[in-house]
Formats: sequence, structure tokens, C-alpha cells
Amino acid sequence: IDSACNNHRRFMIVQFRDDMLFRGYAQDQWVEYQDYQNADWIHLVDLWVAYNRHIIRVINNIPRGILYRENDRHNLHLVAFRPVPQEERVTLSYFIDDYIEHIKHHLRQILD
Repeated sequence: IDSACNNHRRFMIVQFRDDMLFRGYAQDQWVEYQDYQNADWIHLVDLWVAYNRHIIRVINNIPRGILYRENDRHNLHLVAFRPVPQEERVTLSYFIDDYIEHIKHHLRQILD
């Protein structure tokens, strides 16, 4: 849920900027402060599903020129699930694919 929240914001703001420099977030503290361990599991799953359905809408509405625009100012070496060396060019399309791989990783963890 927290990853969805942060990446939703990133997918939106990158459309209005000429860089892909994103702030990280304190993942462990977010989990602790939101008390996920005591939340109803089904409510968390419902929220996660709804949030990611919304992200799909956002992604489907990103203009192709923005989606595939190459950018050499990024910090995906720090914030991506599959880091990209700082000297390589990146696209929002790559970062979206990276988020999807991150989701798959978590789904595999749950299923295991």
C-alpha cells in the first residue's frame, strides 16, 4: 500500500518535470505508524487492490511522449526495485515496469 502511494505520486509528478529525481520514504516507520500488523487483512488487501486499479488508470492516461521520454537526471539507482546506474538514461515506462516487478515480488512473498 505504501509503495503504491509513493509510486502513484511519482508517476504523476514526473509528467510535469524534466527529471526523475524522487524522494524515498521511511518504509519501516510507515508500516509501524500505520499499525498494519493489527489491521484486518482483508481490508488491507481491498485497499491495495483498489489503489493499484487506480494506478492502472493513471498509467493508461500517460501520454506516450512522456511515457517513453528519455531522462538522464534520475536517482533510480536509489529508489528503483531494479536499480539503474546513475549514468544511464531512463524512461517513465521503465520505472512503471519496475513497480510492476516490485508488486510481483511481494505477491511471491505472500504466496510462499
